[in-house]
Amino acid sequence: MEKLIVFILSTLIFFSPVLARAGNDGGIKGDETFLFSDRATVRISFEHYKMQEGWTPVVLSIGEINCLLRMDETGKVLEMREPGAPSAEPVCFIDVVTKSLRKEADSLYFDVYEQNNIRTRWRLSSTKTVGTVCQKILFREKSGVDLYLGTLRLQLKQVAWDFKEFSPGLYHIQFHGSIMPGYQRLVYEKAVGKLHLTHEWDNKLILEQNRTQPPNPAASVAAAIPSQERAALIALYNSTNGDNWTNSSGWKTPPLAADGFALPGTENTWYGITCDPGNTTIQQISLYNNNLDGVLPPELGNLANLQYFRLSDNYLTRRIPPELGNLVNLRVLYLDCNNLFGTIPPELGNLINLRELYLDCNILFGSIPPQLGNLTNLQYLALGENFLSGSIPPELGNLANLHELCLSMNQLDAIPPELGSLANLRCLNLSSNNFNVIPPELGNLANLHELNLNSNLLNCSIPPELGKLANLQYLDLGSNPLSGSLPPELGNLTNLHELWLYWTKLSGSIPPELGNLANLYYLNLDSNQFNGEITPELGNLVNLINLELYDNQFSGSIPPELGNLADLQWLDLGSNQLSGSIPPELGNLANLYILELFDNQLNESIPPELGNLANLKVLALNSNRLSGSIPPNLTNLNNLSEHYGLNLCWNALYTNNDILRAFLDMHQWRWEYSQTVAPANITATSVSNTSIDIHWTPITYTSDTGGYRVFYSSTPGGPYTYFGMTADKLASSLTVTGLNPGVTYYFVVQTRTNPHIANLNTVDSEYSSEVSATALPLILTSPNGGESWGLNTKRNITWTSSGLSGNVRLELWKANKKLGNIVASFPIVNGSYAWSVGNYGPGIAPAGNDYTVKIITANGLYNDASNTAFSIIQPSLTLTSPRGSESWKLRTQQNITWASVGLTGNVKILLFKDGVQLGVIARGIPMANGTYAWTVGRYSGGMATAGSNYTVKIRSEDNSFYSSGSGPFTIW
Repeated sequence: MEKLIVFILSTLIFFSPVLARAGNDGGIKGDETFLFSDRATVRISFEHYKMQEGWTPVVLSIGEINCLLRMDETGKVLEMREPGAPSAEPVCFIDVVTKSLRKEADSLYFDVYEQNNIRTRWRLSSTKTVGTVCQKILFREKSGVDLYLGTLRLQLKQVAWDFKEFSPGLYHIQFHGSIMPGYQRLVYEKAVGKLHLTHEWDNKLILEQNRTQPPNPAASVAAAIPSQERAALIALYNSTNGDNWTNSSGWKTPPLAADGFALPGTENTWYGITCDPGNTTIQQISLYNNNLDGVLPPELGNLANLQYFRLSDNYLTRRIPPELGNLVNLRVLYLDCNNLFGTIPPELGNLINLRELYLDCNILFGSIPPQLGNLTNLQYLALGENFLSGSIPPELGNLANLHELCLSMNQLDAIPPELGSLANLRCLNLSSNNFNVIPPELGNLANLHELNLNSNLLNCSIPPELGKLANLQYLDLGSNPLSGSLPPELGNLTNLHELWLYWTKLSGSIPPELGNLANLYYLNLDSNQFNGEITPELGNLVNLINLELYDNQFSGSIPPELGNLADLQWLDLGSNQLSGSIPPELGNLANLYILELFDNQLNESIPPELGNLANLKVLALNSNRLSGSIPPNLTNLNNLSEHYGLNLCWNALYTNNDILRAFLDMHQWRWEYSQTVAPANITATSVSNTSIDIHWTPITYTSDTGGYRVFYSSTPGGPYTYFGMTADKLASSLTVTGLNPGVTYYFVVQTRTNPHIANLNTVDSEYSSEVSATALPLILTSPNGGESWGLNTKRNITWTSSGLSGNVRLELWKANKKLGNIVASFPIVNGSYAWSVGNYGPGIAPAGNDYTVKIITANGLYNDASNTAFSIIQPSLTLTSPRGSESWKLRTQQNITWASVGLTGNVKILLFKDGVQLGVIARGIPMANGTYAWTVGRYSGGMATAGSNYTVKIRSEDNSFYSSGSGPFTIW
């Protein structure tokens, strides 16, 4: 295998996600850019590959180096290798000096969109707090002697470095320093064994280490470290279950000494141990992620010359031995991501040469020892993800060289103003604690790049002094009960990349000064109490990637200036009180992935320009007042997530385009079932000289309360006057009254849905198609259709008139053909004519269907007819009880019953015996009743006696029709 060079890069990273979800196979596509400085970038590309089991379909590209990632189930990167390379020959590994690519709250992140549009927030984090990533990557040597770091632009200053040859040709160089613009070349000179980093422009030597030949392990056996240092190593091995370490190579390689370990002088070959060049003392211990399980022995305090001590990501328990305070030469101490328990020993304050201290991700409690303020050379301090309580000691303000301070995810309750004196501090992460006040002195941290106070109890206002942090790039004050308004001074933070202020209680309007943040990538003001209009100056944030203003009280219209944000990928204005139309300028956002405008008061139609958003994955317009036809070119949105990428519910939208309907159904099933659309099949019919009936077909969406609103006008096309609304959306008609006789009216119907749990707006549809009818001065009211009148019975033909005089003519029609005049001239004011049914001028109409009556004024100006046909039937009257042979007891109640066809009016009932009428049982009984309760024997004028040969007859009161029983019955 070719010689390899291990290069560990430690620097501040600000992350800028640009992600897209792959197709149904679940891969990831897109790219990310990591900003290493104002000018230096490394691009990470995500593409889909058919991978072996256990590998993640992600490609990490650093310069020209492409690596696949293998992660565990927590998201931690375990291994990296070149795509297509055999798994046995990895090209790259992630050295977990950091918690690489873990999902954690206090870390940088990238968003991955998975199925159902659920956002998984992956974060790049490290134990050096947010924004710092320390990686060890093995690169394949290229071109024989030269090895290039792609196009990575780096320049290191204030470099501290360590050199170790792991095996012939495999070197370990660790750098600590800041990044400056410039292009570097990392070269390993094979012939002379020289490794150096040169400047591309002038070949100035920045870093060089000469080794004329590899060290000879056999020759080093003669040298030996002090016995107490060897004893400390053995104690560490024994107390942490060394036999079960992931890698313990060299520790017990035969021949063995009496203590059971490899011979003295071989310690520099033991895995994780680095000695000085003369092999006389231990300088480094690096056993991170090596399955150490147990406790730290106090003998470690005897390693007087130890400079680097790293046991991260293991299973260490119990307390941190105070004897570690004896390691006065220690520069780096990593004990993070273990299960260490107890308080932080104040003796660690004796480590005056310490540069880095990582104790995060343990079970440490109690207060932070003020003695840590003695570590004046400290550059990185990470105590996050523990259970520390009390105030941050003001003595930490003495750490003049501190670059990063991470105390997140503890129970700390007070920030001392002395932290404002940390002039070199670049990252301050105090998230997820119990702080309630932001000291204004933090505004003095002139070199601060990152300030994270997320998820505390901050019930104060934002100090305007934070506007003095001219170098700030990341500010997160989200998830706090902040009060007051947003200070306009934040507009001075012109280097700011990310501003997170979600889930607070900030109110007032967005200051237009935020439009000065030209370098801003992320602006999140979700879930606050901001109000007023969205300031159009946000349209100046031309580098913005995410704009999230969800769940506030913004009102007014959406500024069309937002269409200037060419790099925008996520725009969330949902759950506000925005009104007006959707600006067509939003169609300019060619890079937009997510557009969320739901739960507002937006109206009018969807602008067709939204069909230009070819990259859109999510379009949420639900719960507004949008109406009208949906633009057909929305079918251009081919990247919408299937089934869940579209939400148009609870609006007043429709389409008559079958192709568009099929496209919309594919992305949102049954979207039409919640649309408040206008009803169809509108008709208008005059029912009197002052009223007209309006009929329609009810819409599909009848759930949720509402109704149909009817409007009328005396001119076609309006303007319309509102008449009234039905009680619900199941109704199919409404009678418009109070109209003027003889006037033609024009009608439209509008559907309304009242506010409900899914939409707090009142939603009105467009107007229906227009129909017309005339409020006639002459209206035939009977027969008007559906009646069954008996032949030769008397029935009244009725009508209403307004403002008319003179006579009318009544005509009989059958099957749309006139038979003749019922009456040629009759006073119009009478309003009624008694007709002997069937009679007309030339004769009598036979029983049958499809008859109508028409009324016409003598001058022929006005007429009306039956709305639908009526029937003339052969009338009959039939007694059904008693029919004969009954035996009814005197003075009991029995029902006399009958059936009638085509008859109206009343009947009379007569009692006979032996064929002779005794009297009238009852008279004036409505024909339609069909029954009369008789006290047996009683009639007008007397009471029948017990006997036989009784009969009952029933007659119409005009004696035209009658019926009698078929035989006698008995009274006993």
